Amino acid sequence: MSMRISKIKSHIGARVTGIDLTTPVGADDRQRHHDALVDNVALVIRGQKFSAAQFQAAGELFEDLMEDPARRHLERV
Repeated sequence: MSMRISKIKSHIGARVTGIDLTTPVGADDRQRHHDALVDNVALVIRGQKFSAAQFQAAGELFEDLMEDPARRHLERV
């Protein structure tokens, strides 16, 4: 499956298809995601079915996640 990135609007937003974020993502696709986010500000990636751990891993593709101080007492995934 080949990842595709297409603009939604000329100034903001892109749709990403052809990627399964529940599986490990290679360095090239990781860089393409980062570049697409920087260029488009917001990405729409539909059709992903995540467990809590997979959701966390997918979020970490873009940057380190921020800890919510109000939820520190909860177990990390």
